Amino acid sequence: MSFLLHDSLNEIETAEMNSPHRVNGGGQSTSPLSRVTVLEEKLKIPLAEGLVSRPRLLELLERSIEQYGATLISGRAGTGKTTLAAEYARRARGSSWYTIEPADLDWREFSASFSASLFGTRRPPRAGDAFEADPAGISSFLAATFARLGRRKRKTPKLIVLDNVHHLFDAPWFGEFFRQLIVSLDENARLLMLCRSKPTAPLWRLRSKQMLNVIDENMLDLSEEEARAIGKMRGVANDISAASLKRSFGRIGTFLKYLPDVTGQ
Repeated sequence: MSFLLHDSLNEIETAEMNSPHRVNGGGQSTSPLSRVTVLEEKLKIPLAEGLVSRPRLLELLERSIEQYGATLISGRAGTGKTTLAAEYARRARGSSWYTIEPADLDWREFSASFSASLFGTRRPPRAGDAFEADPAGISSFLAATFARLGRRKRKTPKLIVLDNVHHLFDAPWFGEFFRQLIVSLDENARLLMLCRSKPTAPLWRLRSKQMLNVIDENMLDLSEEEARAIGKMRGVANDISAASLKRSFGRIGTFLKYLPDVTGQ
């Protein structure tokens, strides 16, 4: 099974999360404790308040992760991709999470945080932790990472989740890292990436080799059946749910804003 990426996705929208600044408003460097706190927040699976579970999409994601080494969910803000991935990751055994931010364009920052997400270090990344951002350095970094990951005894593959991957698209090293990361996946790991727009075209050749699967925004759209079910939970008539769905253009985040909650009144 393969899901094709729609070519008419809009441009990246404004980032939902601020970057992890290294200086405060007065121009002073942040303390090591502050940097640790920032890192820990980036590596936590998000808590989705008012979570609306979507079994249809959880099933779709489950099939993709079982059949492919890497899965990419692409959709604009408000389509529910992070909520979906967070719910799935909490159910899966051995999940890691890394919320990527604009400051992670720096290879050393990214590679150290990526390692921290996999192996649970609590200290902030340091400049000496990473290999160089060239093909040889990236290859050595990933070889060492997956060798270490493979030494861990697991009954199920580890799920590696990278949220907000679109923040890395302009990084000169991203194309090489993306390709090598997917090629490096084995029976010990599965990769799930979330982004708001598609990477550059050459990277999608990996799809033809059945290494990468894409779940696009059209598949994330809220169906009429889902809208009615959510409306029923909130004590809302079907016609109101239908009107809210039409106004939201299928984006669940917008739909929930329009939909009244009669049960909470």
